[in-house]
Amino acid sequence: MTPTEVQEVLGWLFHRLEITKRDLAELLGVDRSTIADWEKTGYIDFGTCRFLLQLLEADVDRILPLLQKRLKSGKPRAPWPERVRAMRKAFGLTIEDFADLLSTIPSAVVNWEQGHSEPISCHAVLLDLIEDHPDEMADMLGFVPAGEVEESPPEWPKERLQTLMNAADFKTGDLARFLGVETQSVAAWLRGSALPSACSAFFLRALEKFPEAARKLFRKPDLGAWEPGRAQAARRQAGLSMNELSRLTGISQRTIGEWEEEMVTKKDCPKILYSALEQNPRKFLSLARQLT
Repeated sequence: MTPTEVQEVLGWLFHRLEITKRDLAELLGVDRSTIADWEKTGYIDFGTCRFLLQLLEADVDRILPLLQKRLKSGKPRAPWPERVRAMRKAFGLTIEDFADLLSTIPSAVVNWEQGHSEPISCHAVLLDLIEDHPDEMADMLGFVPAGEVEESPPEWPKERLQTLMNAADFKTGDLARFLGVETQSVAAWLRGSALPSACSAFFLRALEKFPEAARKLFRKPDLGAWEPGRAQAARRQAGLSMNELSRLTGISQRTIGEWEEEMVTKKDCPKILYSALEQNPRKFLSLARQLT
């Protein structure tokens, strides 16, 4: 959402739906002063709050009653580590994908699951909604709970991952840097408590099958800020549709679309992928097509 779009949505909520700033602050788990700052500048620096605002704009008749019901609930809840693990597994998501859904970094999810910290503000609100209304939230978020799909063996069990690391002479930190993920994420994969995301799995397949070519292709990524439209331009320059890029990498079109709309994510994995696509489209396509 652009600053202008944020201000327009807030104006619509305040004037057309007659929601007060105080009410909206309570619904989203933030201070009233925070709402005032959003209204003045149009800038929301907390991705999950921006996402909840988008849900209100897109499907207010469904999401608003759930937010209001949450405020009135007052029911006792289990400790956060137990709750976060259960929700992530119910959605069938890796730590990285769950972090992406919540607009946070993987290490935050790891810390919540291990009890080192607790979700706050809009994160806590969204997690409460997922826990209390899993089917409705799965529908709004575009996910299918894991229990509704046929289970299959993980593509990257810890034994395969350890074999790859040994062959590449990679330590945990080396692999994390190569993939653009947190070291804690790789450690969790090696323990068998989490699995790589689709983006990480693509790089792992490349490193396993074409180690030298993968190291060269993905060695100079641009990890800085990406201007809107740059990622999409890189894909189009390579002559790929989103569907084709999804088929080549195993990454969903929904995720690709989100990256291309706003590549300001703290995750480096997509930036590494699009950097290679931008810098060496022919080599990227050659490698990716041999992996499918």
